Amino acid sequence: MEERTEREGALYERLKQVLCHYIMTQRLAYQQALAACVPVLGFQLWLMRETQDEIPSFIDHAVATLHAQQRSHTQMSLPAFAHYRASAEDPPARALATALVTLVRESAVEHHLSVTATWRACLSLFAEVLAMARLDAGGQQWDIDGFIEGLREQLPPWIDYWESWAGQSSPAGQEDA
Repeated sequence: MEERTEREGALYERLKQVLCHYIMTQRLAYQQALAACVPVLGFQLWLMRETQDEIPSFIDHAVATLHAQQRSHTQMSLPAFAHYRASAEDPPARALATALVTLVRESAVEHHLSVTATWRACLSLFAEVLAMARLDAGGQQWDIDGFIEGLREQLPPWIDYWESWAGQSSPAGQEDA
């Protein structure tokens, strides 16, 4: 496994700061944070894949990594969530997802981070969020492993979303070039 660079560590810390800001200022619920992380992973998978055939193995890798990393967290390093019950409030989750994707995209360009480096930072952040239900005294018993396994179904639509987003953001007339 490739060693983490200083810039990758800095990206992870910035992502964590954005997440902490949302937890504190928006009184973000646990389920909202999880909901925000899924599109970010979908974005990363979309960036990493060269063909559609690679997606299942990338998702398998993400699932295995998240299982292992969330179990390795033994101390809380995020502020406690407002609550752990499912919430119907989508706007804070969408706003957080947009902020995280924007930060990943801009950091990758500005700091010349590889897709692999941004992928590892995003997986680490998501694993930390997942571990909170287990670590926070205010958390509740929750099927973390079941949620991680559910990513096999949740991620492909997000990869498709980012593919269509890229098609819409292409300059007009590009196909004539």
